Amino acid sequence: MKIFIIGAGGVGGYFGGKLAHAGLDVTFVARGAHYEAMKTRGLEVRTTEGDFTVSPVQVISKVSEIAAPDLILITCKSYDLVSVAHELDQVVLPSTVVLTTQNGIDNDLVAARILRQGKVFPGLIHIVSERLSPGVISQTGGLRRITFGERGQSSNAELTAIETMMTKAGVRAVASDDIVRDLWKKYAMIIPWAGVTSYSRKSIDLVLSDPALRELFCSSLREALSVAEEAGVHLPDGTYGEIVSFAEKTAPGSRSSMLVDIENGRLTEVETLHGTLLKLAQEHGIETPVNEMIYRAIKEF
Repeated sequence: MKIFIIGAGGVGGYFGGKLAHAGLDVTFVARGAHYEAMKTRGLEVRTTEGDFTVSPVQVISKVSEIAAPDLILITCKSYDLVSVAHELDQVVLPSTVVLTTQNGIDNDLVAARILRQGKVFPGLIHIVSERLSPGVISQTGGLRRITFGERGQSSNAELTAIETMMTKAGVRAVASDDIVRDLWKKYAMIIPWAGVTSYSRKSIDLVLSDPALRELFCSSLREALSVAEEAGVHLPDGTYGEIVSFAEKTAPGSRSSMLVDIENGRLTEVETLHGTLLKLAQEHGIETPVNEMIYRAIKEF
């Protein structure tokens, strides 16, 4: 199976690195100094499980160089998805499986509207990882898990085979029996996590140890769960407590990718995350004052 990773940052670098380290046929698409470093020195991946280096590493600098792809993982940020999908439209085959892994609830639908061929499925990632420097990935927290599935179906033989392949390679992979539920559960978590860490410019442990910021986190989460319910997505009982508990157990110093983007002067996914939530809230007549405040503040950043 020929696997291509579009976006070799914290997410793509970690999961693609694990697959390549296990001996699978993995090619990364990277640019600039990151591409040059990978081409010259390989890909160094530092993880909580132990460090490893993939060298030599298969890396290309253009999506147009992709040839005969069996599986494509799109791990770029959501604001790059449309442009990446247009590039992929020229290389995707009818048999190609494409997994979108961006934060949000409809990235697969966005990609599927552009790609004329291939089979697009939604996925999600649970990980705290970033590109530390060109050619170096640092994973410091999270479940290190990739989940994917087919909308409206409890199983898909092709995705089950991919789950098995990834698991054998040492990747925590799950072929979901309800991917819409799982997308929304992650979405409900990332709304307060990304929002409040970015709003306060503090790591998640500092957010939760501050009474005012903790209440902001919890209020943001409650609003997100209310929108999910009104949108017809019934998350499991106890989801609120599970998300708060998970945040409390996260390694000290963990920052959201949105906060990392703000600190580095990059674009953020605030439209995909909070912008989408506010639109859905308006459609269903729900007030979301906390997330509206967070949205406005991050837009100003």
